[in-house]
Amino acid sequence: MLNNPISDIALNVLSADKTAVSVDLADLRCLKKKGMIFTMSAWDIGDIRLSSINLNAMFGLMKMESAIVTSRDHDVPLFNADFVCVPKKKTLLVEMYDTCLGYDMKSWIEKGNAVKAEYDHFKDYPRQARWYDSQLLELSLAKRDASLDQSKIDEIVKKYFLFYKEWYQNSPECKRSEKIAKTAEYVNNLLKQGGSSTDQFRSLFGETITEKLFMTLFGIK
Repeated sequence: MLNNPISDIALNVLSADKTAVSVDLADLRCLKKKGMIFTMSAWDIGDIRLSSINLNAMFGLMKMESAIVTSRDHDVPLFNADFVCVPKKKTLLVEMYDTCLGYDMKSWIEKGNAVKAEYDHFKDYPRQARWYDSQLLELSLAKRDASLDQSKIDEIVKKYFLFYKEWYQNSPECKRSEKIAKTAEYVNNLLKQGGSSTDQFRSLFGETITEKLFMTLFGIK
């Protein structure tokens, strides 16, 4: 276990019927700057790359746990889950981005919206507008609610990962080079146009390390 419940759940769900092989992150495994400690892990589960980011800052008062899931041989969206906890604020983002090669996702979006609707009673988090909003699928969830305790977070995250796995298992196979290129397009835009986590990594560790890290975590290399 990683002391990252989101990635623990993802690993348990995605590797239930496949072997997870740890990816050697070498000098990217732990990055430290200005009192912020980022710990990274990654696994290959068949053609899936699952990556984990843990942040500990403000002497433990701020914590973030993230999981990123991409596929290299199946035409499914890019999946990202984040939980950020600071005093009196708990924010949960469970997001899927359209990095697909073009098949009809309508029925899966409807299924995902049904999962999302189960948690309508939690307060929405007003996300800042970003360039990638056009790729953010409507089934994605963004909540900021003090009542989000660990058991409820685990429940939401597990339900989404089970949904993602079902989608993956029923998705069409695709050409690896084309799928990786599509994911790389999204990541390159992140690096050029920014994002909340991207901007933070870039300001702390610079362009070169951020690019190397993201290319690995998103399964491009």
